[in-house]
Amino acid sequence: MSIRYWGTKPYRLLEVMEQFNPNYDIELFIKILSEVTFLGLEVSFNKFEFVYDPGQETLISQRAKRTAGVHGERRFKIHPAFHELLGLKAASNPNQKELSL
Repeated sequence: MSIRYWGTKPYRLLEVMEQFNPNYDIELFIKILSEVTFLGLEVSFNKFEFVYDPGQETLISQRAKRTAGVHGERRFKIHPAFHELLGLKAASNPNQKELSL
């Protein structure tokens, strides 16, 4: 599983989560971050959707799982509203990288 991010340093989300709770549930973590629109789910190749409407969460999640099945990995995108706060660069940056979870 990977989270796509932009910048020069990887954000090790799972390592941070383990410091707070070694028994964290990664699926719950992803669900919460997607419900608050921090993470968008990849619903088709390089197309990410954010859960703005709670009624659409199940549909978006199902489409993301199907896409992951086709491509062999689940991918997520951090909402652009958080990029500046996190010091991330724009998606058009050639330094685009992936963070493995």
